[in-house]
Amino acid sequence: MSRLPLLERSVVLTASIGIAVRQGAEEPSIDLLRDADVAMYRAKALGKDRCDVFDPSMHAQAVHRLELELDLRRAIEHDELRVHYQPQVALAGGQIVGLEALVRWQHPLRVWSRRPTSFRWPKRPA
Repeated sequence: MSRLPLLERSVVLTASIGIAVRQGAEEPSIDLLRDADVAMYRAKALGKDRCDVFDPSMHAQAVHRLELELDLRRAIEHDELRVHYQPQVALAGGQIVGLEALVRWQHPLRVWSRRPTSFRWPKRPA
């Protein structure tokens, strides 16, 4: 990380770099660029100012996230999300002290429930 003087101010520049290695001469250049882009976004998600090397599981994860995003957009358009309210009860006394809103996804093709962690980005390193 270095400081750069710009218009009488100090600006800090950082870089997130994605690295992809060509697997064979027949691999199209556009695929190599896509893979480097996927690795760069993973580097950003893991804390920025770092580099990450592409591996094939990253592509599968990116495709999965894209499919999930498209499914969620369709779920909103087709009113497939249901909100359920759950009271929070104090153990001492049994009074209702709060409320929790849960969203259930009624997917027309899949009978599953997603864990909340499946919607999160990777944690940043400490």
